Amino acid sequence: MEFSLNLWLEYVLRFSHLVAGIACTESTCTVLVRDVASGRVMRSGAARHQVAAEVHPGVWWDALHEAVARAGGLQDVSAVSLVGTA
Repeated sequence: MEFSLNLWLEYVLRFSHLVAGIACTESTCTVLVRDVASGRVMRSGAARHQVAAEVHPGVWWDALHEAVARAGGLQDVSAVSLVGTA
């Protein structure tokens, strides 16, 4: 099946007008929820976590959950993009 950006956008706009971007860095997890049509940030949340040479994955996981909660959740979001840096 060939990917079609137009069909994907039609699907997203039919069921939800929101998409989320999640960035997890060395010290913070950040969530931005945007309106697909305008690109405007509708809500956001962030949570800092421990900075060290080695950090248990659970620390990152907890920060991600906190950031998602502060952004109002992802229940009404159609798509999520995730980037992580260390």
